[in-house]
Amino acid sequence: MTKRDIVVLASKILGFYTVVYVVSIVPQLIGTFAFFSSESVRGVLPAY
Repeated sequence: MTKRDIVVLASKILGFYTVVYVVSIVPQLIGTFAFFSSESVRGVLPAY
C-alpha cells in the first residue's frame, strides 16, 4: 500500500462515517425544531 492508497482509504472511511453521523443526527435536529415550533405556537416561548 502506498501513501496515496492510505489517504484514499482514510477519506472513504471518513466520508462514510460523516454520512452515518449526519443521518443519525438529522432526526434529532428535526425533533428539536418541531418541539420548539410547537411550544412557540402554544405561546410558551414568547414569554422569554
